[in-house]
Amino acid sequence: MNQGFLVFAHDNEQVQYSLLAGWQAKRIHHWLDKPVSIVTDHQTLENLKRSNLDKEFDHIIINDSTSNQKKKYSGQSLSFHNIDRCLSWDLTPYDETIVIDTDIAIQSDRLNTLWNHQDDMLVCRQSNDLFGRKFVGFDYLSNYGIKFYWATICYFKKTYTTKTFFDTCLRIKQNYNWYSYVYDITSNYIRNDHIWSIALHELGGSANSNWVSDIPFNLYYTLDKDNIVSMTDNSVIAFGNDKLAKIADSDLHVMNKFSLLDKIQRELI
Repeated sequence: MNQGFLVFAHDNEQVQYSLLAGWQAKRIHHWLDKPVSIVTDHQTLENLKRSNLDKEFDHIIINDSTSNQKKKYSGQSLSFHNIDRCLSWDLTPYDETIVIDTDIAIQSDRLNTLWNHQDDMLVCRQSNDLFGRKFVGFDYLSNYGIKFYWATICYFKKTYTTKTFFDTCLRIKQNYNWYSYVYDITSNYIRNDHIWSIALHELGGSANSNWVSDIPFNLYYTLDKDNIVSMTDNSVIAFGNDKLAKIADSDLHVMNKFSLLDKIQRELI
């Protein structure tokens, strides 16, 4: 069975997802020694070529027909084209796929432990803030809501079972206004995490049984208000809540893309 990573990248007015994707592909090659495919649009592809990063990808899959939504990010109103992840099953060229956000700093080979898993799908449930903060919104969708799952990392085999999951995600995305009302989601934009969470809840049934298994390790993250102070190939020092924290030899989901891009540009020089 062929195995590989799948990333989605669509540049907007301020965030160079093309640069994030190319940098991450380099790290995947270094740490995990696996091919990487990208789902992108023509304009973002041109930006990839200008940065000479298109060569980092095993396959370049064009999807120009993406949904556009405005949301506040770091005090700015930006256009995001990031809800085509429901098409992962249809677009992946691999028998086994790990879908991953482009703002994860790969600093270990831990993700390689997911390949050849006995289960058809593994989803990300457990997470830790790097500074030890607790957020109910990363445990449940609302105060009285269902379990929260991250769409940030997802492993799946191309089977009928996983096709059912992604078809369910697509249906939820197409009817998101209704689902956000039913599940008491207050944010005014669509999040892949929320689509994932609703789909897993619906497929688990009223007993809320586990329809798929969890990834057997925690996702570490920093918030969009936290800054990256320094970064090497296996460690990050971040500043948040008036504290410094260091993480080494473990992957990190960095939500402050501007701070991450600043360090990436230096790394790629």
